[in-house]
Amino acid sequence: MGQIFGRRSRDRKLLEKTNGPAFSYYFDALNPEFRKWWVASAVEGVQISGADGIFIDRMNVDDNAGYPKEDLAEISKAKGEMMAALKEQMGPDKILVGNNAADTKDVFPYCDAFMFEHYNATVTNKENLLKEWDDMIRIAKAGKISIYRFGAKGKGQNDITIGATKTDGIEKKSKDQLEYYHACFLIGAQPYSYFQWNWGWNLEDGNLVDYPALQKPLGSPKGAYKREKPDGWIFTREFEHASVWVNTETKKAKITWH
Repeated sequence: MGQIFGRRSRDRKLLEKTNGPAFSYYFDALNPEFRKWWVASAVEGVQISGADGIFIDRMNVDDNAGYPKEDLAEISKAKGEMMAALKEQMGPDKILVGNNAADTKDVFPYCDAFMFEHYNATVTNKENLLKEWDDMIRIAKAGKISIYRFGAKGKGQNDITIGATKTDGIEKKSKDQLEYYHACFLIGAQPYSYFQWNWGWNLEDGNLVDYPALQKPLGSPKGAYKREKPDGWIFTREFEHASVWVNTETKKAKITWH
């Protein structure tokens, strides 16, 4: 379900979406022939590569997804059918990871894991973080996996992926910024939760950098997170080997290791 840039295909109907001055194109999940072709191609790719599973992008179907609003319900249902067929044909020993899929009800039953991709300022705001912590609880109760992905950003950069690699001193910035985002993860972390920290998707974009804080023994949580005030944005949580404090309004945090 990745994003495609270029001309319209003569064989596949694509949905057109304005993206600034340019146009970006997306596969049409409402086309049953496309769905059949897509599932077969994805399964073949997993088999040829010997992969443990597959990562599916653009699994959110909401007002921010860029699809025509009048088609959202149908698109959600169509994507659900695609993921059901994909999961069945891949087999039970393969993992299906849905990106930003936690709130797509038609897709949720067929995903084994859900990535929370915090790619810009909107999805890292305080209201969205609070919602995601509840999503992580719901995902854990369903016996599924959460992958909480954050990325470091350079000066004046809202998007935490695009162009980050070319930012001077980005490795130091990533180490300086880690504590806040690490704390945001720990506040909501549940069984089967994983934290991903880098500044881009390529191997050289921080994915091989050593972050000592991520190697420290955390231990089990002593309970759920606590909100300092019912309408406030300061949260705390205790673990066996760490105390976590975070203010998602000021974007400040402190992890005290015991």
